Amino acid sequence: ITRSINSTAELGELFQKILDGALEVSGAERAVVLLTESSGELQVAAWRRRGRDGPPGEAPQISDSIAREVARRGTSISVKEAQTHQDFRDRDSIVTLGLNTILCVPMKIHEHTLGVLYMDARGIVEHLALTDFQVVESLAATAAIAIENVRLVEEKVHSERLSAVGQMASSFIHDMRGPMTSLQGFAELLRRQAALDDRGKRYVDTMMSESARSESMATEVLEFSRGGVPLRRVRRTAGRLVDEILPLLAVDSERGKIALDLDVERDVVVEVDPVK
Repeated sequence: ITRSINSTAELGELFQKILDGALEVSGAERAVVLLTESSGELQVAAWRRRGRDGPPGEAPQISDSIAREVARRGTSISVKEAQTHQDFRDRDSIVTLGLNTILCVPMKIHEHTLGVLYMDARGIVEHLALTDFQVVESLAATAAIAIENVRLVEEKVHSERLSAVGQMASSFIHDMRGPMTSLQGFAELLRRQAALDDRGKRYVDTMMSESARSESMATEVLEFSRGGVPLRRVRRTAGRLVDEILPLLAVDSERGKIALDLDVERDVVVEVDPVK
């Protein structure tokens, strides 16, 4: 199991191998990998019932109190005959789920707890003796190191990819600014034409504002690739925001013979980045 876990470089596949190993060693019906988020809360990363994966996106019902306690203390909890155990029999999850065997061990690197490896069963798993318990703790320690290693590799790949995107964005934006400037210049010339009716002027105004917005968005991509996260909030009324958006929808709505029925509290003020 350890060799299999340590040879895996993809996080999703790694979780499944950890779960397979946990079920094989413990004899439990279910196994769950929970990771500690930056907020300190535990989040289900993957889970499996014996013989099949847990449905993606569906969080399993487990004894949350035990999982949180193990994550907080950094020490394991093993319970047999939980239905009659004086310390556990009154816990809602144990009563509701009908759990009898629960084993939860921390996944730690040194003193840092990455998360917990949780296993349970409705029956009493007789062979989960002290030796098996220690094997599961060893598995959890191996899992913690493997998860951390895969995360570090993924962070490095992500960083290199961002760097490449930044270089590409810089070149693209430099080349794009010339055509955008030309478009804005010609739009301004059109705007001054006396023969242009009000509708035409609205279209030209939209062309000018959208080309300016496109250039602004391209610049923001460049700033982001250099490590910035620009969010330029300003105060706007809902009415003004809608007035800025509607012209962008006008051509498509007219072509599709779609009538827009607007119902908005125009004076409500919000803080937004209008470009975004």
